[in-house]
Amino acid sequence: MAYPDNQNYLYVIAGGETLKMLDKLKADADTAKQALEKMAQDWGAKISFDPHDSLFTFTGAVPAGWEKFPTRGGDMFNPDQSTKEGRKISSDINWTKQKMNILYQFSEACAEYCGTCRWNDYKYSFEQIGDKIVVKCPPATTDTYGSDGAVEHFIPPDSTPITFSEYAKMKEDAGLLKPATIKPFKKNFEF
Repeated sequence: MAYPDNQNYLYVIAGGETLKMLDKLKADADTAKQALEKMAQDWGAKISFDPHDSLFTFTGAVPAGWEKFPTRGGDMFNPDQSTKEGRKISSDINWTKQKMNILYQFSEACAEYCGTCRWNDYKYSFEQIGDKIVVKCPPATTDTYGSDGAVEHFIPPDSTPITFSEYAKMKEDAGLLKPATIKPFKKNFEF
């Protein structure tokens, strides 16, 4: 079966064990976000904008380990990497941010079972399309190609492969694909 996308990814509809794993990763991400909010509260800070950023505001005195980061919205603070306290704060923040990144956690979890997928530039990902979750499975590295030259894919448990056309149709039906704007050249070819 040929897949017309340029990276030879295989698309699958997640089911069973894969959906359970995604639910666990989402719960872990929520727990990490709560941990980050608690850390910020302990520091006397508030998370600015998005918890995936490392910018914080302080209502009182700024404790050791923070450096000012001026923005259009006012002074923000991020961990000062030149201090021991700042490096500890940064490490704590990075741990929670990594746990909050569900796509990263999912790709890493899949790579544990795929093995060779971790060592190439391709990553597992997923997206919600309507009431389904579609997983994008990368090709295995070139040294694991089958003897017939076909690309190998390792798919998560209880997942059902679909063609790229089916994937595109699902996105179209869900209103997630914008129609292409087609315009002619501004002038004709010159011969």
